[in-house]
Amino acid sequence: MPIYTCTTTAQGTLRAGAKGDLAAEITRLHAEIKHVPPAYVNVVFSELPQDSVYVGGAPGSPLLIGGWAHRGHPQ
Repeated sequence: MPIYTCTTTAQGTLRAGAKGDLAAEITRLHAEIKHVPPAYVNVVFSELPQDSVYVGGAPGSPLLIGGWAHRGHPQ
């Protein structure tokens, strides 16, 4: 099962509705591209303290999305 991790800085950067929308779109894209049921796709949100993320050596507040999926599905 694929796992997508969305990491933001500071709690509340993404509202619950925005998280749901983003999770739904990631799920839709993965299911469409890999031809798997949406129930196979996991999306997890994590929020870090503001002073824990740097961009270009300075404090930043990006939305970081990483994904992991195993091999074995047909093209």
